[in-house]
Amino acid sequence: MPLRAGQAAILSSMKLARLAWLLTTLCCLGAAAVVFLRGDTGYAAVALAVAISAAINLLP
Repeated sequence: MPLRAGQAAILSSMKLARLAWLLTTLCCLGAAAVVFLRGDTGYAAVALAVAISAAINLLP
């Protein structure tokens, strides 16, 4: 059964939102790794917590 225009737009926006959360998660994980390697463990923990919070939005 083909999708109607409204349904296709909703699916497209959901994919875009999921991509945005994925990129946010990856950026925060990368930032946490860089900051941890610099020796700032407190800031690394905060960046990791933000990454986990963003990753929750990727769950089905």
